[in-house]
Amino acid sequence: VEVLCGDLAGQVQPPTVEELTRARQVWDWVAEMTPEVAAKIDLNVAQCRFYLANPAISRRDIYFAQAAVKAYNKFVSASERRLRFVNSKHQGAIGERFDLVLELVCKRSFISDYGFGPRTSWLISACDAKNNVYSAYCSYEPDVKVGATLKARATVKAHTTYEGVCETRLTRVKITGIAEPTTLVLASETATDNLPF
Repeated sequence: VEVLCGDLAGQVQPPTVEELTRARQVWDWVAEMTPEVAAKIDLNVAQCRFYLANPAISRRDIYFAQAAVKAYNKFVSASERRLRFVNSKHQGAIGERFDLVLELVCKRSFISDYGFGPRTSWLISACDAKNNVYSAYCSYEPDVKVGATLKARATVKAHTTYEGVCETRLTRVKITGIAEPTTLVLASETATDNLPF
């Protein structure tokens, strides 16, 4: 699918094989989508199908193609997350404080009105060696890279579920150090009793 942007039409590079494959995946996903699913992800399927079917997309219409790709990427990410953490269970009792060894899975920033006006807050997601998911909010970006294994002390605030995955919401998180990398369990291995920990 070539994107033609008005006066740049003659200067567009042909798409790569990877780009064409991804475009076909997005098109197939949108073509098979039901109105109920589209409503859940706030995607105008009819317009996306129309614009994705055209071999050329104008600058004015590119929003709909971008919306389809963004929704598809979010769908794939959520599917991978559900598959990896399918056996996640709530940990600890609410109010319990304990030590953890966690792999940082994700950190996302967002604008929050909590406190004294708009400011950036962070949602941190991590998992333990048994692929149990933990999450916490903080007002600063932790100085730890995604994928790092860390030691922390935290209090259980709540037991929640996000996108079908059980999460243990933490509060008063204190990172006590960086741990040695551990062997994390894949979702497909959690059904067996031979776990490497």
